[in-house]
Amino acid sequence: MQAFISLHPGKTPNTWEIDARIPFSLTEEEGGFTAYTPYLDFCTCGRDQKDAEEMFKNGVMVFLKELVRMRTLDEYLRERGWSKSPLPKRPDRWVGPKPIWKEEKVRTAVAVPA
Repeated sequence: MQAFISLHPGKTPNTWEIDARIPFSLTEEEGGFTAYTPYLDFCTCGRDQKDAEEMFKNGVMVFLKELVRMRTLDEYLRERGWSKSPLPKRPDRWVGPKPIWKEEKVRTAVAVPA
């Protein structure tokens, strides 16, 4: 699933509309769930899976709105590997980087004081 964020003029003066698709992971932990996306380096949590998903959705939109309001969205996305869409029909769309998921098995010894 490809991450994207589109920003285009809103229906009223001095407003912008944001459309986004941000993949995220859910991890069950003691006391609830954590929702995290490496695309924005954004994390939140909730009491259960549904709550964590809702907190993620709301939190990401507040976060993106603030980046737009501060006029730092482009800089923030570029620093995290996002790029402008190469499609002429979508010049307002940012495309997220393609993460490379790897797994590494590690083993080591640890000295513990007696």
